[in-house]
Amino acid sequence: MLRKAQRVGGEFSEPYWRRLTDIVDRAGLRTEEIHATNVLQGIKSGPAAGAMPATRTYVDQCLAYLNEQVRIIGPRLLVTLGETSTSLCRTMRRDYRPGVPIVGIMHPSTRPLNWGGPYESWVQRQAATIREALDCH
Repeated sequence: MLRKAQRVGGEFSEPYWRRLTDIVDRAGLRTEEIHATNVLQGIKSGPAAGAMPATRTYVDQCLAYLNEQVRIIGPRLLVTLGETSTSLCRTMRRDYRPGVPIVGIMHPSTRPLNWGGPYESWVQRQAATIREALDCH
């Protein structure tokens, strides 16, 4: 998703992608080293922002699909964006056993609402969380 957004512009200029790439850069990673995906994937009625459907069947299917992506890609670390994704991935780890450590950071879309400090300190804190997790595993 990230590479496509970079190629076509548009969405890549949105605050979410700018914040995410700032975090990735400060963590000392290159965008070519990451695979960005959603925990809950699908189409929902109404606006794109907001919660996805939460039926057990839907969540189970999404987690099984994500688990298969993890199996194929073989990442060193899963970095989840936001508490909901972190919780769902911990459920996946319990149910599907992908064998990959999980660390959660604040979702880039919620940053303006939930962080009172300067932007750069927020980015540095999120990046440090990722670096620490990579160093431990």
